[in-house]
Amino acid sequence: MHTHSVAIAALVFLACSPSRTPEELCAAVGRVPNAARTACVCPMGAIPEDGGVGCVVTDGGGTPSPDSGPGCDPRTFYRDRDGDGFGSPSDPLDGCTPPPGYVANDRDCDDACEPCTPSGIEVCDGVRDEDCSGSVDEGCACVSGNRRACPGGSDVGECRAGEQVCSAGIWGTCASAVAPSAERCNGLDDDCNGAVDDGFASNDCARATGVEIAGCDFGTCVISRCAASLADCDGDFDNGCEVTLGVRTACRSCGDVCGWSACDSTQGCNPAVQVVAGGAHTCAARRRGVPVCWGRNSDGQVGDSTTSPRGAPVALASTLEFEAITLGFQHSCALLAGGFVACWGRNVDGQLGDGTNDRRVVPTQIASFSGVRSVAAGSHHTCAAMVDGTVRCWGANASGQLGDGTVNPRNRPVGVPITSVVDVASGGVFSCARTSDLSVWCWGDNSRRQLGDGTTQQRRSPVRVSGLGNVQVLRSGGAHSCVVTTDGGVACWGANMQGQLGAGTREEVVGVIRVDGLTNITDVALGSEHSCALDSDGFAYCWGSNSVGQLGIGRADEPTEPQRIDTGGTRFIGIEAGALHTCAVATNGAVFCWGFNEHGQLGTGLSGSFSPIVVAEP
Repeated sequence: MHTHSVAIAALVFLACSPSRTPEELCAAVGRVPNAARTACVCPMGAIPEDGGVGCVVTDGGGTPSPDSGPGCDPRTFYRDRDGDGFGSPSDPLDGCTPPPGYVANDRDCDDACEPCTPSGIEVCDGVRDEDCSGSVDEGCACVSGNRRACPGGSDVGECRAGEQVCSAGIWGTCASAVAPSAERCNGLDDDCNGAVDDGFASNDCARATGVEIAGCDFGTCVISRCAASLADCDGDFDNGCEVTLGVRTACRSCGDVCGWSACDSTQGCNPAVQVVAGGAHTCAARRRGVPVCWGRNSDGQVGDSTTSPRGAPVALASTLEFEAITLGFQHSCALLAGGFVACWGRNVDGQLGDGTNDRRVVPTQIASFSGVRSVAAGSHHTCAAMVDGTVRCWGANASGQLGDGTVNPRNRPVGVPITSVVDVASGGVFSCARTSDLSVWCWGDNSRRQLGDGTTQQRRSPVRVSGLGNVQVLRSGGAHSCVVTTDGGVACWGANMQGQLGAGTREEVVGVIRVDGLTNITDVALGSEHSCALDSDGFAYCWGSNSVGQLGIGRADEPTEPQRIDTGGTRFIGIEAGALHTCAVATNGAVFCWGFNEHGQLGTGLSGSFSPIVVAEP
């Protein structure tokens, strides 16, 4: 027996690690403690790896590599040399997951005998205890005419017990027996356990190219799981997982479905990863390449270098590297790679921030402006959260929505007196920011209590939203705001004429209210007078104004409490609300929209819809 040992770091390691047992310390090098618990040795039947830690079991088993991390739950496993699913209680090994050749069951009485298990059948061989009863050959007295099972003598063909007949007090020859052997993928019960092609039969199947897990199905090797991004299209085990998904040659074949791509490029599928909605236009960022936009384009807000309305997605006329998009009423802005900002569309109030009041029909980068973390467009103004924790805003300012202490419009970014900001949201004519202490501050118009400070007084600089904390997501709409709190709930404040606060009423609400019936929420989206939420399972809920179907609930009533949208099994990963429409990205990368469609903002080429409908492919 190979017992090559490794001193446990000359016991110094033990001294420095009083909270770790010898078993835990030895497991870190893939071994177990010796009897004296002074050194780490390989388990019985194993030899040390060449030039490293860990051990190799010569009959195909192994020892566990060191396990760590919060998900590690060490357990004791037992060596199963004969592969019968029962391990030897005298050969334990601790680890987080069982290595090859080890099982959690420790009820084997003879680990060198595959049919010897607690459920085995006693064979009268004078040697082994096949049923683990503690006795050998019980019930084997030879009475003339009696028959009994006997051990096999051949390892060819399917395992079966032979039979002996007692004659004149002597047991006759063992006839028609075939001894147990290692289970193979051949449609036979090779190991005599009563099951065909079970257990280690899959080990008999060589791993074909790209096959992560192989299985055995009554004598036939099958692919149970392919490696990531690969697929088995032809069902041929020998050539393995022969198709690489997501490339043009495999697009829409072999079960690879593009959720939102015409598959007409050399790169194959190109799903949406973000959708944003504005006054009457919509944009979507894709996994690769420039974003696409559609809808109203009277001021070039679609960004395709024209002012023609677009009823279906068109690519932005730009070579800039986009990271995220935000839309206002008639303008658009984007965060670019490197912390820069570009805007396009209407600019009469300076909402593009480029120092002019000229409209732009293509994305135009704001010169000498960088270090931006996120951007949010309001109706006619824009704000940016900076990497240094400050905020810059530009555009219309009649209600103090720029937060610079004045009511003067600005066509260049100006500073807001607030620090420690991690995110910003722009509403109709007000703005809000989330700070690193998970509180929210707002400024601008307050006629509908949208600043959440308990008053209706306009504020030209930030004031804290009263009674609100633990905020992880902040969104603002026409005259109201909602947040997702760290416990997955939703809280809202501001205008409530259409029930957009989700309070079950259309009456004025003073202060912040919790929206009942929503749990595990990951995001919220606010339109002019409606609100939506998305939970961790991909289900969407909406409430408030529904005059043109912007809630997507399939009917025209206007609920004041959240209603789950029936999507027929489709789940979403993102949701965004425009003025009178709502859009969402599905798990397969397709984009769905619903609501008002007078300017083509649904991208469906149809009239408005009271239920989600898929947007035309770009």
